[in-house]
Amino acid sequence: MLLVGCATEATDDDDSTVSNDDDVADDDDAVDDDDATEPPTEDTHDGDLDADGLMALCEDLVAVDVVGSVTVADTSLVDLGSLSCLRSVTGDLLISTNVELLDLSGLDQLETVGGALVVMLNHRLETLHGLEGVAAIGGELRIESNAVLSSLAALATLPSVHLGDVRVLRSAALSSLAGLGFVQVEGDLEISENRVLVNLGGLDLLEEVGGGLAVIENEALSSVAGLDGLSTIGGSLDLHDNPVLVDLSSFGGLEDVGGLTVIGNAVLPNLTGLSGITALDTALVLSDNALLSDLSGLAGLSTVDAGFWVALNPSLTSLAGLEGLTAAAGLVVDSNAVLMSLEALSGLTTCQSNVGVSANPALTSLQGLHNLASVGESFYVDNNGALTDLAGVESLSAVGDDVFIVGETSLMSLSGLNGLRTVGRNLEARDNLVLTDVTALHDVTSVGGRLRLTGNVSLASADAQALVDAIGMVNIGGDLEVSGNGP
Repeated sequence: MLLVGCATEATDDDDSTVSNDDDVADDDDAVDDDDATEPPTEDTHDGDLDADGLMALCEDLVAVDVVGSVTVADTSLVDLGSLSCLRSVTGDLLISTNVELLDLSGLDQLETVGGALVVMLNHRLETLHGLEGVAAIGGELRIESNAVLSSLAALATLPSVHLGDVRVLRSAALSSLAGLGFVQVEGDLEISENRVLVNLGGLDLLEEVGGGLAVIENEALSSVAGLDGLSTIGGSLDLHDNPVLVDLSSFGGLEDVGGLTVIGNAVLPNLTGLSGITALDTALVLSDNALLSDLSGLAGLSTVDAGFWVALNPSLTSLAGLEGLTAAAGLVVDSNAVLMSLEALSGLTTCQSNVGVSANPALTSLQGLHNLASVGESFYVDNNGALTDLAGVESLSAVGDDVFIVGETSLMSLSGLNGLRTVGRNLEARDNLVLTDVTALHDVTSVGGRLRLTGNVSLASADAQALVDAIGMVNIGGDLEVSGNGP
């Protein structure tokens, strides 16, 4: 400015003026040089990162997108400030076994994880603070074995539709699922081994699970409250080993379920809440529920496309509630100590796989199976101490594989099997202590495999031979064994 203001001295200072112009040019070059060397504030890191590469990741950078996975494991970090520039991860983000980590602050800029987000085995981690900005997770969300984690609130900003699995496991201090505001989970949803979780509050918006829903070994869980809006489970609903679970009524909106297993829930008295289920694509298993005495909650069920097992339910006296069941791929009724009746199964006409009635000591009749015309695989009756005959299966005419009548201590007659004509493989009556009458099998026309009559100590040898003669050796495809019967 001074040079420009002294025009009268311009001719005297021409050299000086030229010199100053050169200085200005040099200054401009210096500015250009500074611009050229200024470090970028954003960058992309190609490849996976582990603990060794994390500390230098954010030096002089404001935002970094990692094309790969990030693993923060086995460190002594208290927080994740060293990842303050992390904006996105295309692969998985694993935060595991960091013994001093208190929260996830430092991840505040993180927006997306393309793969799985796994937070596990961080024994001092109290909250997930730091994840509030995450707007998308492309894979599994797994929160597991963080001993003092008490809140999932930081996950509340996740989108309503989650594309992968969601698993909350072994979180001993977690008393609420608040923060899991999903409307739809496209994969599996598993809530397991959370010691102080008393209900499923926090999942109140959930309407659909594309995979299975598993609620397993939650010590304090007394109800499934929080799932009142759930209508669809694409896979199986698995309720296992929840020792104080008594109330399923919040499942009242369920209509479409792939399968159902209720196992080892010690004080669950009934299945109220499941009446909206009309069909199961896979198995129905009711097993080892000590106080289960009422199946009326399944009154809407008509078909089970895989096997149906009722086993080890010591308080169940009948199957009342299953009167609407018309088709099941298989049926096993096993070791129900006080079960006295199968009458509720009268709608069943065919089973594609096995039908077995075993070790039900109070069962006095097979009435209820009287409309069962065929069994695709095996039919067996064994070790039911109170059966005196097999009345109730008169319609059964064809069995694709085996027929076994074994170990019945009160069975005197095979009456009830009078309609049986064809057995695809083996026909066996053995070790029935008071069996004296096998004439119900005299009209069998074909046994594809072995005929075995053994250990029936009250069955006259002549009556055993009479059965062999009635069927005819030409109609027996395998070995014949007749031994250990009466004189």
